[in-house]
Amino acid sequence: MKNEKIVAECRRHWFHYVLYVLIILFLFYDLINELIYDTYASYKDFLLVAFIYSIISIIIVISIIKSYKNDYLRMTETQIVGHCGIIRTKTLFTPILKIQSIGYTNGLFGKIFGYHTVIVDNAGSGRAEFVFRHAAGAKNFVNAVQKRIS
Repeated sequence: MKNEKIVAECRRHWFHYVLYVLIILFLFYDLINELIYDTYASYKDFLLVAFIYSIISIIIVISIIKSYKNDYLRMTETQIVGHCGIIRTKTLFTPILKIQSIGYTNGLFGKIFGYHTVIVDNAGSGRAEFVFRHAAGAKNFVNAVQKRIS
């Protein structure tokens, strides 16, 4: 794949990361709230909680960055390559000629914010081979693959 040109690509939509950002904002809101109303018995307790919240926030930010860089669905000249997940990863390498069907679906939030779930099915398997959720640019990707197949 190193020598192949990427013809089409879709990545995670920004809405996929909203929940993680809301968790970070809640943690810092709680920390500031505790500081203002002075609910801790000592300053050391407050520093311990601040340290724990900071570590949690750093882990969330690192996971967002890793997910954004590593989650993709690409079509090269000869194959489709997909990768998703940080800890439990799922990878797809399939030749374009073996694609039985490819499509996309979305729910209410997907319609509002413009993201889809891309479903790739290989020939010879009785189920969806690869499911890529919260994909931005899924319509263009699926159309490019369908043009290449036909």
